Amino acid sequence: FKIDGAYQIARFTAVDAAGNRAAPLYRTYHLDSIGPRLELLHQDLSVSLSGYLQHPTPVLSGTLLTTSSLTDLFVLASSEMMGRQRYVAHLPNGAHTAGLDVTATPTGANWSFTPQLEAAGSYTFHVFSRDAAGNASWLGIYHLQVVNDYRYWIPAVSK
Repeated sequence: FKIDGAYQIARFTAVDAAGNRAAPLYRTYHLDSIGPRLELLHQDLSVSLSGYLQHPTPVLSGTLLTTSSLTDLFVLASSEMMGRQRYVAHLPNGAHTAGLDVTATPTGANWSFTPQLEAAGSYTFHVFSRDAAGNASWLGIYHLQVVNDYRYWIPAVSK
């Protein structure tokens, strides 16, 4: 028996001290205790800094499958070079931090994450979402290694 996502009807009846009953009042409510389901479809493990700076592409992407109303998708990014940054996409209006894109679908949403990478090093990303009832889903911790592939030439001087 599936309870999450079900609609229930509550009946309220007032009774005074003399035992008189008022007409019942009915209210419908929605049970929502499970967060949106996140899925990862693509993850880059390593990128070259020069190629990424010329043509940034998503390093993480996936889907959000939900029967409840999704409100937010978050990516927390951290590295020694940039500290911690928070990328947010608010749904359904689509307002989002540059780099985190979400497109609604009939069954949820597709998402992709293209961070601003400015230096070589190790980056860590945490992905989670939240629905209108406040239920959260955590996708995981993902690591990206950005390799500095620039070549520096030092002129040789000789006598």
